[in-house]
Amino acid sequence: MFQGIAEQITEATKEVRQQKVLRNYVETLEKQEKVNHRLKKKAESNLSKTSIPQVSSSKVIKSISLRSLFFNVFKKQENEKDSARSNFIRNILTSTHIDHCTAVYTKEITANKSKLKPGREVTSLELLIKKIKNSTKDKYYSHDVLSMLQFIDRLSQAKAKSIELERALNVGQTAEKHLQTTIKNLTQEENWGSWELVASKKADYNQIPPSEIDKALDQMPLASAYIECFCILALPFLENRNLVLHGDNLQGLFNAFIENTIKDWIYADKIKATLSRSKQVMNSVKVIIHGLENIYEQNKSEISLLEIETSKRIEETGKQVEKRLNEKF
Repeated sequence: MFQGIAEQITEATKEVRQQKVLRNYVETLEKQEKVNHRLKKKAESNLSKTSIPQVSSSKVIKSISLRSLFFNVFKKQENEKDSARSNFIRNILTSTHIDHCTAVYTKEITANKSKLKPGREVTSLELLIKKIKNSTKDKYYSHDVLSMLQFIDRLSQAKAKSIELERALNVGQTAEKHLQTTIKNLTQEENWGSWELVASKKADYNQIPPSEIDKALDQMPLASAYIECFCILALPFLENRNLVLHGDNLQGLFNAFIENTIKDWIYADKIKATLSRSKQVMNSVKVIIHGLENIYEQNKSEISLLEIETSKRIEETGKQVEKRLNEKF
């Protein structure tokens, strides 16, 4: 008797909640796209005001390795304290690699924007849920009917929550994969910031081949962007202080990579700061993923219990209402 009503409420509730989550996700990423465009323009503007002949053109910048870039910009070890040269590297890496971050946002926006419905349709669904509940209460008012509707609503919310958790976990695992590759590349990088190695071989700065840090640089914008996406989707579930603190630790990874790469070079500290920061973020990603997996399993168990109890209440309430109707007539 009430099974059809339960199905209508459940599907409509899931859809309303998903629409709100997706709209927030898309709108937040669109804002981040605009931020990235501004950062790129600012970096390019800064570059136009500075000139280092060997690396002045974008064609040259894209064709040389990261080591070649650093050697060409600093020229000699004594110049490493020159902030203008460090800023030149920051602007180059931002202008040439921030597009990789933006591409991830664009991909996610495109994939999810097609699923969005007009706001009026979502409002109509919310009104439909309210109408179904009110009409059911008005027509069959009793404590049993009210209790049944509450269980239907709890089950609907739990099922919607499950979908949201799955989406967040999928993006989180993608971020984890890219960051793991970045860390692997950084771990294998050797002699970062060593002038002696190049000087002893009298190497041409422009002929230094790409190394593991170039691979890390290719992966880092992807890892950073997917981590930003993960933060947006995971945020509603970061309920305890520990998860919130780990969430805060995920911010600004790409910028930190650039800063730490320069710092490690200047102090000839291998790749210590860059690797340390990447590992810290990886730890936070793993903690949050583990936390979401626990929430997902708890929610899954709750759904199983609610399905049994809701089905039972739908059946019993239907029988009681039919009995009262028969007695009435």
